[in-house]
Amino acid sequence: MRTARLLAGYALAWVPFWALYALGVASTDSARTIDAILAATSTTIVAAVFGLPVWWLAPRIAWREGRRYRAVLVHFGAAVLYSGACLAVVSLEIYLYARPSPSARLFITSGSFFQALNGLALYGFIAGISSWSAAVRAANAERELAARSEALRMEAELRALRAQLNPHFLFNTLHTITSLVRTDQGRAETALHQLASLLRYVLAAQGERGDQVLLETEVRFVRSYLELERLRFGDRLRVEWNVSDDALECAVLSFTLQTLVENAVKHGVAPRAQGGTIRIEASTHGDRLSIAVGDDGPGSAQPLREGVGLGATRRRLEARFGHAATLRITTAPREGFETRVEMPAIVSTAPQLV
Repeated sequence: MRTARLLAGYALAWVPFWALYALGVASTDSARTIDAILAATSTTIVAAVFGLPVWWLAPRIAWREGRRYRAVLVHFGAAVLYSGACLAVVSLEIYLYARPSPSARLFITSGSFFQALNGLALYGFIAGISSWSAAVRAANAERELAARSEALRMEAELRALRAQLNPHFLFNTLHTITSLVRTDQGRAETALHQLASLLRYVLAAQGERGDQVLLETEVRFVRSYLELERLRFGDRLRVEWNVSDDALECAVLSFTLQTLVENAVKHGVAPRAQGGTIRIEASTHGDRLSIAVGDDGPGSAQPLREGVGLGATRRRLEARFGHAATLRITTAPREGFETRVEMPAIVSTAPQLV
């Protein structure tokens, strides 16, 4: 249905050209009205049909920096091809329709130059309108994605704020710090600094700069979070890091890594008396960034049901990167769970929140 509407609109857009062409032919002394209508109809149909691939091609000719001369040459070649194809078909029609008449020979000998110029102008008009239309659609889509991403960002940040600052979390952390003040003032001071760093990150992420951060910044936040959780779990919580330097320079959505780690702590460490080990990995492969968080728990024969945190993370990734980003959860009996995020590797100077 949408394709039919687009084709109908495309056909209606040629009506003014058809009318002007018919009037131009009819204004000549030797042209009959019926001949003018037939000539305008024939020329318009040919130009419109050959204009369809031009409409499709024009927005796909990139005007990127350093490749503009190439784009100009491609457009020029396409314009000549379009004009030549239209001229050839129209000339053939006129020759077959009015072969005995002098008007056919007159068009082929002298009118073809005007027809060729007309074809070049039509190409420019079609390509310009098509490129402008594509740019408007792209801008609208980008604004829509940005709006969706912002809404999902706020949802994720509020969820993270509640998860990190809920009364149970604060009570456990502050109670442990109070105990450390009496037994180990150095550890207590370190824990307070870590809690302050965590709070600073969460609060800064609610501001305008919080949507995208360097992975290095997110890693520092997660380290503080894990150190505070270690106050509760002690040696039951073990962490293995394997993060490449190239990955640290890439931009990620805030709370992406934290959500994966929080999920691993909740399902892979907290329920087990002996605790568990969390593996945190991040690396780049060409233009892709891969982040994985796994545990050494018992795993499951059934896939892990995606909760609120992972669901919000998936939606944020889709809103920002579309199909270029994926979130996969894998598990098997006695092999724990692993959550892996893959996205474009964007080397960024994203703001440092903490």
